[in-house]
Amino acid sequence: MKNLLIKLLMILPCGPLAAQSAWASPDLIGRWETGCVKAENVTQNLSIPFVTLYTKAELEYAEDGVMNFQSEFFSSSSCDYALLTVVFSSSYEVFFVENGYNQIDMTVNSYFWTLPKGRVVEDFFELVGNVVGLCGIKNWEAGTERDVLGKTCAGIQVPEAGAVMGNIFAITSHVGEPDTLNTGRLDQDASSRPTELDTITYYRVEE
Repeated sequence: MKNLLIKLLMILPCGPLAAQSAWASPDLIGRWETGCVKAENVTQNLSIPFVTLYTKAELEYAEDGVMNFQSEFFSSSSCDYALLTVVFSSSYEVFFVENGYNQIDMTVNSYFWTLPKGRVVEDFFELVGNVVGLCGIKNWEAGTERDVLGKTCAGIQVPEAGAVMGNIFAITSHVGEPDTLNTGRLDQDASSRPTELDTITYYRVEE
């Protein structure tokens, strides 16, 4: 399990995971969430036999141009014990494209990682987090979020505050069902705008 946690941290993208669709709409404002679904791209990058990761995520786009994202990663299809929680906030600006996916630029405000409470995770803190200084931090505590802006975490560079991350998105309307939101695959290359949509779908939450 410790090796799984280490490899999970190494392949997490520096931004939201996302979904698949062909028709785009500008109506992003509101709250969107997934169910407990396979994190297929993350699992593929792990290269560990018989291991599948699952995720639950939530996105909220406010009228004032602020986006908040939270994603939890799990080792079981019941999504009952999180291995890692990522919380990310940014301001955003949308650019509408006549042919192709609409574009969104996110200016990073905050970025936090939390490793949750539990014996396995506390062992992970002791053996890896605090001993080697995960993300350059030596005082990890179970269940306490840590600011990782601008830090190098298990070999990946988390963006600095103010960094701009480009993404794409598509919204599909369904008669009698919630709209669905698909965003780009930032795991392809977090330093450039993605060209493909991911396989995780967000559903509009009716307030």
